[in-house]
Amino acid sequence: MSTRWAFLVGVNRYVDPGISDLKFCVNDVLVLGQTLESLGYEVVTLHDQQDWHHPRFPNRNNVEARLKQICDAVQADDLLWVHFACHGIVVKTAANHKEPVLITADTQRNLLAQQALPVAKVEQYMKGSKARRFLFL
Repeated sequence: MSTRWAFLVGVNRYVDPGISDLKFCVNDVLVLGQTLESLGYEVVTLHDQQDWHHPRFPNRNNVEARLKQICDAVQADDLLWVHFACHGIVVKTAANHKEPVLITADTQRNLLAQQALPVAKVEQYMKGSKARRFLFL
């Protein structure tokens, strides 16, 4: 039997005052998570209404660790839905390429290229999973 998984990340507040806070991202993922749970999804939600030390607070390490954990758990017939509600931006890499990144709660504005989560990294985890069906928003 297949399982439908949802990995949801919502960030309203950023540690760096140079990154503007958002208003509705956490609410969006919480409501989406409730809806998906009612439809039978296994939901893992990271958001910044959690305490800073909580394993589901959306700092870079927690986001990447929980995403990898889910990607390692999914099976071939499962559906994997990954959804981020946060800031994103395109940065220049050291090789002077442009790369889209997701800004986690602990990202520092002057270190975006080094600290933000590359979209390609999220895709790498998802494509490296056994899931044949996935959705990334």
